[in-house]
Amino acid sequence: MSNEYTELKKNKLFKVIFILLIILILAVIGLLYNHFAFKEQMLAEITKQVVEKDSLNKSLNEMYTKYASMKTDNQQLSTQINEEKEKVKKMIDEVNKVKATSWTSVNKYKKETEEMRGIMQHYVRQIDSLYTINQKLEEENRQIRTDFQDAKDENKKLNTQYTSLNNKIAKATTVKAINIVPEGLNAVDKPTNKLNKLFKIRVRFSLEENEFATAGNRVIYLRIARPDDYILSMSANSVFTFEGKPLAYSAKREVKYNKEKLDTELFWNNEGTFDLMPGNYYVDLYMDGLRIGSSIFQLK
Repeated sequence: MSNEYTELKKNKLFKVIFILLIILILAVIGLLYNHFAFKEQMLAEITKQVVEKDSLNKSLNEMYTKYASMKTDNQQLSTQINEEKEKVKKMIDEVNKVKATSWTSVNKYKKETEEMRGIMQHYVRQIDSLYTINQKLEEENRQIRTDFQDAKDENKKLNTQYTSLNNKIAKATTVKAINIVPEGLNAVDKPTNKLNKLFKIRVRFSLEENEFATAGNRVIYLRIARPDDYILSMSANSVFTFEGKPLAYSAKREVKYNKEKLDTELFWNNEGTFDLMPGNYYVDLYMDGLRIGSSIFQLK
């Protein structure tokens, strides 16, 4: 009886110990499961934070590259962009120093990065707007330059036509000298080509008929040049203007022209103040600021 009781008591104790052991094992298993679950969760969080930091770094570097590529001629805007670029660079350096496990710091920089991205987009829109405006202005300037060149070409064409028309009008209204006959005269007004008998030179000619010319008084200037091109003038004051330059003349005469043919003549008197020489003498007639005729004669 005593042995049976002792055996029964041993069996009961063994059962209790076994149950306690089972409970202990289950408790250890539970603790181990919770430990590994917590560790896996922490690893996932750390991995997430590392990914967030890498993403933040990538975003900041892209932003810095974008700022570096922004170009504008607007000095004030360019200064602001450079300032923001430096802020991004500074934040890149700060983020690189932050531990990936510092979730609070990473989140702070992430928020600041989003704000900075918004600022960058504002500058991008400004630059795009300025570019659009500049493109429009350049197109307008090109059009203005084209219009100006067209107007310049048209004006040049009109000037050419105007000049041509004026030349035609001037040509049409010019009164020419025709039938020019220069000759030397002796003391009794007889023609001579002998220098030792020469008292004067007479130039006979006609102003041609021209219905397009203006009627009225005209001053005709005569220039006689010796063989050496020296002009036989009456005095130092015998000067008229031709093409903006003063020219000496040998004789002049005022006539009344009525658009009809007009015969007339001019004289140069040999007063002995010039040394005449044998050879060809050249005669030019001027009127209305134009040379209206030329001729040549010889003295011996």
